[in-house]
Amino acid sequence: MTPGPPRWRFALVGSPVAHSRSPDLFAALAAGAGTTCDYTLADISGPALDAWWSGPARELHGFNVTVPHKTTAAARCTALSGPAARIGAVNAVRLEPDRGTTGTNTDAAGFDLTLGDAAFERAVVLGAGGAARAVVDVLLGRGVARVRLVNRSPARAAELVASRSASERARVSTTPWSHLADALDGADLVVQTTSAALSAPEALATLPWESTTASALAVDLVYRPRRTAFLLGAARGGRRTADGLTMLAGQAAAAFDFFRGVESDPQVFSGVARGLADSLRAGVD
Repeated sequence: MTPGPPRWRFALVGSPVAHSRSPDLFAALAAGAGTTCDYTLADISGPALDAWWSGPARELHGFNVTVPHKTTAAARCTALSGPAARIGAVNAVRLEPDRGTTGTNTDAAGFDLTLGDAAFERAVVLGAGGAARAVVDVLLGRGVARVRLVNRSPARAAELVASRSASERARVSTTPWSHLADALDGADLVVQTTSAALSAPEALATLPWESTTASALAVDLVYRPRRTAFLLGAARGGRRTADGLTMLAGQAAAAFDFFRGVESDPQVFSGVARGLADSLRAGVD
C-alpha cells in the first residue's frame, strides 16, 4: 500500500455537530495506527452543503456525514462503495485522486458490532432517517423475520421500505407513531434511531415495555447522555439495554480504514472498536 500523507485531514459535516466525539475518536485511531490526523467539525445545514462540498471538502482526505445529510450525500457522491448503494445513505466520503468522491456506510458495521452474536425475530425501529436505513439493512441481512418501522412521517418510512428488494419488503412494515404501543407487541429488539434525546431528553421515557418479550434488548443510537431516558425506561421495565457507544466507535474505526484505503482483519477491527467504546464509556455520563 502506498504510504499515507504525513498528516491526514478529516472532518464531520452536518448539523448539529458541536456535541460530536469524532475528533477524539479519530485522534485515538490515528495514534493506534502510528499516524496523525486533523479532524474538524463543519456545522453545515440545508443548501450550504453545496458550497462546502465543492470548496472546503476538497482539501480533505475524507469526511464523515451526519444528520441531516446522509441521504443527500448518497446522491452527491461520484461512486458508492460497500453497503451504501443498498442502504441509500452515506456517512463516510473519501476523496479520490481523480477528485471524485466515493461514499460508503459504516453505520451498518457499527450497529452489527453492537448486536454481536445475538439473534432476533421481531424488531422495532424508531425513526426512518439515514441511521435507521443502516439498522434495517443489518437486521434484514441477519434474517430478522419481522421489522416494524415507527416514524412520525409515514411517507418517509414508506420510502425506506420501498428502497428495499421485493423479498425484503415482505419482512418490513410501517406503523404510525400513534400506534407505537401496538408495534412493540412481541418485539425482542427495539432500536431508537431518532435524535429526539438531543432536543427532548425525556422523550421516549415511558414506553409499554411489558408488551415486548421478557428478554428484549433496547438499543439507543444516541450516546450522550449514555443512559438516555429511553434506555432508563427499558431498564426499569426489566429489559436489557445497549448504549450507542459501540456503534459510534465501530463506525469511526470502519471509516478510518475506508478513508485510508485499508481493510482490517475482522477480529482486529472488532478489538479496536470495542476497546475504543470501553474507553469512551469511562468519560460519558
